[in-house]
Amino acid sequence: MTSLDFYSKIEPIIGMQEACDELYEIFLDEIYKLEFMGNDALDFGSGSGNFALKLKKDFNVICIDKSSEMVKVASSKGLDARNTSLNEVNETFDLITASFDVINYMDKKELKEFLKIISEKLNDGGYFVFDINTKFGFTDVADGLLYESDDKGNELIIDANFDNNILETTMIYFEKNGEIYKKFQQKITQYYHSEDEIKKYLSLKLLNLVDVNLYSDTKPDKKLFVFTK
Repeated sequence: MTSLDFYSKIEPIIGMQEACDELYEIFLDEIYKLEFMGNDALDFGSGSGNFALKLKKDFNVICIDKSSEMVKVASSKGLDARNTSLNEVNETFDLITASFDVINYMDKKELKEFLKIISEKLNDGGYFVFDINTKFGFTDVADGLLYESDDKGNELIIDANFDNNILETTMIYFEKNGEIYKKFQQKITQYYHSEDEIKKYLSLKLLNLVDVNLYSDTKPDKKLFVFTK
């Protein structure tokens, strides 16, 4: 089981949907301020397809994800969902989005290559809209120990440690089946990327940079970027 498939299993118990919906609305607010020359869109790291569904109201959307389980869920919602990598997509787009931590799952090498391909897949006049976690988002929001359970008796323990700009998260999920529990465990690594690194690696023009407060009223835990080609 891949890390992303594991995440698809525990997503309901984490209870992140409210935060996701809030972030999606911030994305849409920024997107609908823009002027588009076409309406072809790509949602990268689309997960279960909830954000792509919102885009589908005004765009021809393709969504891609590395998790085959997530792709199945997105496809069941009527989306053009593909279990493939960005460089294997033949189409080009007027809008590319990557929401909710997608960029932070890439190390520096992967990030550089990804941003290079983004520039190639974007049409002239197109936009790339995405978010990253801030340093505060890692040190004060993600770092630490969390226990969650649901009404079915399933239990989840999350132990996250942020050090040297890397967040190592161990997740242990106990799935209840009658009187028996089945244990699933995954380790997920996320990487902090600064604003300067993003600007350095991406050969596009920065239009807007938005502070996002999903979990704190004092400091932004995310930054939303809007770039254009």
